[in-house]
Amino acid sequence: MQSKMKLLSAASALAIGTLLSVPVMAAAPVGFAGVLGANYSNTSCSGCGSANGWGLNGQGAFGLGMSDLGAEIDGGVAGSFESGGGTSAGVGGNIFWAPAQGRLGATVDWNHISIPGPDGDVTSYGGFGEFYASNQFTLGGNAGGLHLSSSGASVNGMYLNGGGTLYAMPDLGITGSIGYNHIGKGFGNVMTYSIGGEWLVSETTPISLSAGYTNVDLPHGAPSLNVFTLGVKFYAGGGAMSLVDRHRNGALGPLTQPILTGLRSVF
Repeated sequence: MQSKMKLLSAASALAIGTLLSVPVMAAAPVGFAGVLGANYSNTSCSGCGSANGWGLNGQGAFGLGMSDLGAEIDGGVAGSFESGGGTSAGVGGNIFWAPAQGRLGATVDWNHISIPGPDGDVTSYGGFGEFYASNQFTLGGNAGGLHLSSSGASVNGMYLNGGGTLYAMPDLGITGSIGYNHIGKGFGNVMTYSIGGEWLVSETTPISLSAGYTNVDLPHGAPSLNVFTLGVKFYAGGGAMSLVDRHRNGALGPLTQPILTGLRSVF
């Protein structure tokens, strides 16, 4: 059962890895803004048992000094605590325009996945955007293409994700999102439904705690996956800021992160 769970988890990762006042003004980062994160995950499905995983991620964003333009580099690794489980590692790059009420950008991301059997590579490319509807609410999403390859074979796909973040308090954000992923050559469609929260414990010592749940609906009658995560992040640069300010003025937030970031957080 454990080996079946690992294979299902890896398959879902290949298919995958989201009003009341004047909006907060935002811009590209001034200088450097970074995030370091660590995650624990538990993945389970009916009749498959469960598997535990870990992830380490880093983001580094910086302003380009002109026309509210910024850039970001991402990287990370993830793996399974189970004997014989898989691992993944990857890097990505992003460039974005950050006017006062949102962000628009382009991204490319590469991930190498090692599972029982042949290894695989996943590349994603596309665009993202978010709109700051108010101090309390952000809308955002991303869309693009996927290229999966393993042992000389390859398949193309696409992804489309959207959602919103409600800032119940300046240091507490609750994010919900829905994702549609299509993989060609008969693999089918994968739907994801996620909800999670992040709390910035201290603005002067910028450490946050997070928890989330994702349901992964696999094609061809395969059992759905239930993924629970716990995480911790450290924010660098920018001085004392609230969580909403860090999401909007620093590294890319939960609605605009590259699609493959999930592969380095939940495996």
